[in-house]
Amino acid sequence: GNCNLEMCTVCDKEYLRDFDASVVDNSVHGHLTGRRCAVSSCNAPLKDTIINFNESLDAKTLTKALANTMRCDLMIVLGSSLTVRPACDMPKSIGEKEDTNLVIINLQKTAMDGLATLRMHGYVDLIMVALMEELGLVIPQFILERRLFVHQKGDNVTLTGIDSDGIPLSFIQSISVEDRPQIFENYNFDFPEGKDTVSVTLYFFGHYDEPPLTLSISK
Repeated sequence: GNCNLEMCTVCDKEYLRDFDASVVDNSVHGHLTGRRCAVSSCNAPLKDTIINFNESLDAKTLTKALANTMRCDLMIVLGSSLTVRPACDMPKSIGEKEDTNLVIINLQKTAMDGLATLRMHGYVDLIMVALMEELGLVIPQFILERRLFVHQKGDNVTLTGIDSDGIPLSFIQSISVEDRPQIFENYNFDFPEGKDTVSVTLYFFGHYDEPPLTLSISK
């Protein structure tokens, strides 16, 4: 699973957060995060996407993985001990066939090393960089894009982070307007009396080590 990813229990809308989206309680098999879907026609509870021991993989994900395994002639395993079923059964099936190839890249030994056409002990990142260079493929630079909706009505301003599909997405931790105290929720403020332009600083969760960003907003 992904500690930063939560999804709607009804419409399956995914929310990739800049913070740990795990459950708010300590129950092992409780997955509701306490937040709700931002799709206006839904508003259903959100759940995290962590798979704990003795829990099944998501049915759609597993079905797709099994279908791709049936079509696969080369499977590359990156950084896995290959001990958890049913996921480990898929590379095993590839390794047991005569006309398919299994490549395992992992620091430690795995129980399926004997089935691998190629076995590499090493760091996944370093090996993949070398592979991309050998193939003549450029690894694109990671560019973090943010979408901020600024709604202004008279002297009142509301700031909202949005996803690529226009659905609200929380990536702002707090904001500060001029020399006022930071606002940690409902990023709404009024223009100071007599001012037509204000300086607004956005503070992020720091998941990507982003520095604060200061904007100038005018009436």
